[in-house]
Parts: sequence; C-alpha cells; structure tokens
Amino acid sequence: MIPGNSMLRRQSLSRVASVVVGVAVAMMVVDAAAEVRLATVFADHMVLQRGRPVPVWGWADAGATITVQLAGQTAEVIADEDGAWEAVLEPLSASAEGCTLAVACDDEQVLIQDVLVGDVWHASGQSNMAMTVAAVLEQLPAAVPLVAHADLPAVRFCRIDAGESREPLEDLASPAQWRVCTPETVRRCSAAAFFCAERLHRELGVPVAVVDTSRGGTPIEPFIPREAFVGHP
Repeated sequence: MIPGNSMLRRQSLSRVASVVVGVAVAMMVVDAAAEVRLATVFADHMVLQRGRPVPVWGWADAGATITVQLAGQTAEVIADEDGAWEAVLEPLSASAEGCTLAVACDDEQVLIQDVLVGDVWHASGQSNMAMTVAAVLEQLPAAVPLVAHADLPAVRFCRIDAGESREPLEDLASPAQWRVCTPETVRRCSAAAFFCAERLHRELGVPVAVVDTSRGGTPIEPFIPREAFVGHP
C-alpha cells in the first residue's frame, strides 16, 4: 500500500464525515423550528367583521410563541399543550384598502394578503340558497344587466364545500377560497347571497362578504344547533 494514498483516503473520509455531520445538524435545526399554521378559513382576499374583536387562531408546536400583526396591531400568544392558539385583536373600522395579516413563529411566517374589513354574512340553507347566479340568469333575463356590472372589488364570496360531518370540525379539510366579485366569478356564487351583498354594499358603502355553506336537498335539522333540541318535545 502506498502511504500517500492511505493519507488521502483518511482525509477524504474525514471530509465526508464532516459534511454528513453538518447536514445532520442543519436538518436538526430545521426540524427544531416551530411550525405554525392558520385555520384554513384565513386566506387571501378575505373580509373581517368590522366593529367586533378579531379572533385569529391556528396551531403550532406546544409552548411556541406566536406573533400576530394586522392593521398596526400586534398580539403575542403561546400555543397550549395541544398546539392550539388564538389571538384576539381590537375591533377595526370598515376599510376597503387591502391590508396584510401576518402570523409569525420563530423564523416561520404566514402572510394573508388583501384583507378587507366590513360586514361578513353567513348564507346557509337548502337548494334555494345554493342556486347559483348562472342558474338564475337562465331563467331571469332581467338580472343580466346587474350581473354584467358586478365588478365590485369590495364584495367577496367564500364557498365552503367541506363534506358532511356528525361532529363540529376544528378546521376545514382544504383551504378556503375567497373570491373577489366580478361578472365572471359571481356566476358560480349563490344568487341570493349575491343580490343581498350587492344591495348591502351599495347602501352601506362598506366591504361586504358572504360565507356560503348551503346544501341542496338536505334536511333542516343539521342546520339547527344541537342545543336547540334539548328539552324540545
């Protein structure tokens, strides 16, 4: 064996070992970073209710510190033993100027863009509520001009398509999508929700959003809170 070659092998193995250790340490650092996520109803283009405390919630590693920033406010909370956390911001005035909701934990940050503040409504029920604008246009030509002028950046819609569940869910199975109202996007929205939102926005002059959870062909009982049945004959 040539002594020089043996020395080169030992030096190469030493370098490889150093690289492996370095990668392992880097992976440990990455794994140690606290992961933070928001409830999936928080998404770009959403609208928050004006004049009421603003709850922002989600999950992270147990004991992690989460910082929430929005419209000049900052709140700091600590995730509980299950990793759940909730920050409550002070009430906000109506605003059609999009702002950013920032949630940070260690070096990780989640940004929700184009957030407005106004009135948020919940549309629910059966097929009459689920009927879309496109379906109405086929039967009511008089509605065509109103929809054609539905370029309303301060009106937003959020359709929840989560499947059925016998128990209340902690979170949606997939991220919510908040749609800015345009003549194209509104065709897929609830007609009742659109006509209501358009009028409210026009009369109140504030951003308006509708969260639609309607389900055609469903019984009425699932829409009633369980507590309402207690003691009812």
